[in-house]
Amino acid sequence: MRTFFLHGKGSIQLLYIGLQFIVYGGTLKLTSSTFPVYSLAGSDVELTCTFSSSLTPQLTDIAVEWKADTRDGQMMVYSFDGRKEVYNRNGSEVSQRRLVLGDASLHLRNVTVGDEGLYTCTVLITPEMAFGTTQLDVSVQPSVTLLPELPAITVGEERTMLCEINRFYPKPIDVVWFIKKDFNPEQEAVSRDVCTGIPLPNGDETFSVQSRITLWATAKESDAVYTCQVRHKSYKTAFRTNTTLTVIEPEPAYRSPTVIAGTAAASILVTVAVLGAVFIHFKYLQKVPPKVSEILVPEMIFGNETVTLICNISAFRPKQVQMKWLRLSHNQSLQEKEHCSSSERIPLQEAGEDLSDMAVNKPLKHGRLYSTVSCLRIVPTLDDDNREYRCRVQHGKSKPVIKSTNLRVKVRPSYCQITSLPHIPEPGKQLVLCCRTEQFYPRAITLKWFRDELLVEQFTQFGPFQDRGGLYSVWNQIELTVSKNDHKVVYTCRVYHESFTGFKELSYRINLQGMPPEVLWITSDPAQPEVGKECALNCHMNNFCPDTITVKWLKNNLQVDNGVSSSPSILDTNGRYSLYSFLKLTPTRDDQGSVIKCIVEHSALTSCEERSYRLHLVN
Repeated sequence: MRTFFLHGKGSIQLLYIGLQFIVYGGTLKLTSSTFPVYSLAGSDVELTCTFSSSLTPQLTDIAVEWKADTRDGQMMVYSFDGRKEVYNRNGSEVSQRRLVLGDASLHLRNVTVGDEGLYTCTVLITPEMAFGTTQLDVSVQPSVTLLPELPAITVGEERTMLCEINRFYPKPIDVVWFIKKDFNPEQEAVSRDVCTGIPLPNGDETFSVQSRITLWATAKESDAVYTCQVRHKSYKTAFRTNTTLTVIEPEPAYRSPTVIAGTAAASILVTVAVLGAVFIHFKYLQKVPPKVSEILVPEMIFGNETVTLICNISAFRPKQVQMKWLRLSHNQSLQEKEHCSSSERIPLQEAGEDLSDMAVNKPLKHGRLYSTVSCLRIVPTLDDDNREYRCRVQHGKSKPVIKSTNLRVKVRPSYCQITSLPHIPEPGKQLVLCCRTEQFYPRAITLKWFRDELLVEQFTQFGPFQDRGGLYSVWNQIELTVSKNDHKVVYTCRVYHESFTGFKELSYRINLQGMPPEVLWITSDPAQPEVGKECALNCHMNNFCPDTITVKWLKNNLQVDNGVSSSPSILDTNGRYSLYSFLKLTPTRDDQGSVIKCIVEHSALTSCEERSYRLHLVN
């Protein structure tokens, strides 16, 4: 456990949450978790923060603040000033019942990757303060798929098995293949003919990766169990998925049961058999046409994100084989369909954009036969949706083998947000909540509203409508008349779209009491004021509503009006305001040690917020 102490000493001043404290005898002890707290996305988690004091505080004597340093910057998660709670993250809670017992632990519901970061718990009990930190690490478990589910292969053929690991976080991951055969009951790790890619970002803070193993079938391989093992931070133990390989023996040639008696007949049969063996050797063994798999594509393909198309060419001889990757235009695919029968595809022409230079071909050899794995890495755009990609394989003078696939491209919404009109709800007046989901593809989308987890039936939807770039946007809104009982009611909009795994959830909490400003410490420009030179002190206030706010400057407890100015209140997308207040002055030698104060008054504050700055002048 990690413990922090703040020992009281006379005459030390602490300014915090709008109150001024004089620290005297007594010790406040706070304890938080030494080790990181691990949680899966979508779970609930509690961050421990307990404290003890020589004082016997009432609830109104305790102030608590939780802040988080995440990848998006620092944010206030929760605060309590002894009377009022402020939630800046939906689903955050500190139990007031447990608070008076010395427990300020923070409970977070439905954590996401965006919640990962360093959390600071600060507790104030007049006149003492202590703080502690806890690291929250969030993981997303991957979905693991082994393809094909029931692999079957003929003796002498080659087959590639694919292990798809999708949508995991964080990025580090380890993939190992194992095989267990009847003649060896122990599982053995396989490294030969295994290719594992690099985890690629999905655009939603998660990653995906593919690992494949190339199999060369013999009779001994039948009923062998192949296992794909995945080790990731989100698993307590290694995750394993397996499948059983079925090896099919080639059908024996038909043999006539008739036996011709006599030495002459036997000699003829032997001669025919020898000639037949020679014929088969030169006809079939000398040249073996390739077996070409269907093109393997990922389950989800996103616009402007790298994707790999794989085509396996196996069991051929001689070694020379030509592979060509083609991207057809939509018109070419349509023309060919019009000129093809239902049972045979005959290309009108070999036209199409040649992408062969972008492909990576990996040649392999198994016995006297050859194989090649051809991988084409592309970055599809919206124009590639339903576009046909082909892998054309030419072996000697044989008829080319053509495999094709049509891509289904998706685009995740670039903007998902709930907006409100007006920004600050008022009892007895109408409130319009609009769930805006913009720039997604394909068009099909569903939005549902919930009020504290209960379905809202009445809503109005505009769209989906298409922009010039081919992407779609939709607005879905609900209207309600706010009552006093609606304070802290949570409205949730769930967005269902093909580009999501499940759905995306957005929340809006009704706040009828306004939001008190976060008042930062006073800073000086220049950082070190000088005698006889003008300096500017500024105090920043943010995340408050309504926008009416009063700021006063004092010098040695006397109000200052000259040199005072403020920036306009700036409104953000969450309906909250921010503002800067400035005091310009030219200090003299007599101002050495003077105390400058900024006093902030706001309707959501129970008392004034105060920040102080002592002038330490350079002569």
